[in-house]
Amino acid sequence: MNSSKTHISTRSFRTFPAAIIGSILAVSMLAGCSEEEEKAKSSEKPAILVNVQKVSPELIKIQESSIGRIESLATPKISAEVSGRVVSIEIEVGQSFQKGQRLATLDDTDYQNRLRAATADVNRIVAMLKNQDVQLQRYKNLQQNDFVSKTKLDSLTSQKEVLNQQLDGARAQEEIIRHNLRKTKIYAPLTGELQKRLVSVGDFVKPGNPMFQASAHDRLQVVLPFPEVISNQLRPGLAVTLSLNTGDSVVASGTVTEIRPDIGSHNLSSDVMVEVDNPGGWKPGASVDGVLTLDEHKAIMVSDLSVVQRPGRTVAYIVQQDGTVKETKVETGYWEKGRIEVTSGVNDGDIVVTDGAYFLSDGAKVRYEENL
Repeated sequence: MNSSKTHISTRSFRTFPAAIIGSILAVSMLAGCSEEEEKAKSSEKPAILVNVQKVSPELIKIQESSIGRIESLATPKISAEVSGRVVSIEIEVGQSFQKGQRLATLDDTDYQNRLRAATADVNRIVAMLKNQDVQLQRYKNLQQNDFVSKTKLDSLTSQKEVLNQQLDGARAQEEIIRHNLRKTKIYAPLTGELQKRLVSVGDFVKPGNPMFQASAHDRLQVVLPFPEVISNQLRPGLAVTLSLNTGDSVVASGTVTEIRPDIGSHNLSSDVMVEVDNPGGWKPGASVDGVLTLDEHKAIMVSDLSVVQRPGRTVAYIVQQDGTVKETKVETGYWEKGRIEVTSGVNDGDIVVTDGAYFLSDGAKVRYEENL
């Protein structure tokens, strides 16, 4: 009896655990798969939040700025054209003047007397001509009746011709004296500013004696110094925009007319000369801001955060349709105010990573706001 119970108990122990073991193995396998999937999911890197920009070509101007000075394009000397004593001066050093403005006056007494004499001589010859005409007409009538010879008539005609020539000469002399009389008043031949006064009231001047030295204002020359590093890019004809650094809103435009190397004790530079018409109120000696346009062309400009230096290469990261980025080697050019020109490696319409590009690698997954 005891032996039989023992046999049954042993057989039951051998058969029952097999089903249990199978269930346990199945559960264990399912648990193992779940753990591997979780580990795979946890090992997948999350998308990196970045800023991007969609690029397209734009017109850029490569410019250099400088602070220069205004010079007078010409410093003419205003001289006397006739002799005379200076009786008045209507302008002082530093004052501006307009073309046609009177600057000084010479004593014109002698010219007034000469003019009266010349006018009297003209009137005398005119009177003689009138008398000659009366006699000539009378002799023509007499000659028709043979009361006077033709020789006498010819003589009177010749005398009239001489008087006509004398009248022309007298009138020419009168006009010369009138012209010299007008020259006793010294007028400005241009608009400018008086730099030097070379005569005083009471001085006697002769034709050609300088009386004033002026600086012309209607046409100005601006001198702008630029560093030696861009000297090979400077050339006549480049466009320049000028403005006074006093806050005046008036802007003048001109072109480079001349380039002069200026070798100083501290640095090497090139002086760019620009000729412009005075836009109004600009004076020699004033400081001026100049912007020189070295080049103008279409280019792809990106944020300078987009360009990353890697060992041996310069790269940018372009967003692909699947949300990953492609590392592309780029070449750069002109830089301005946080932006840089990409000359190769980026095309029109590409979406380029800006802020955050430094932390990326080829194939990295990114996310960004769709606000392009």
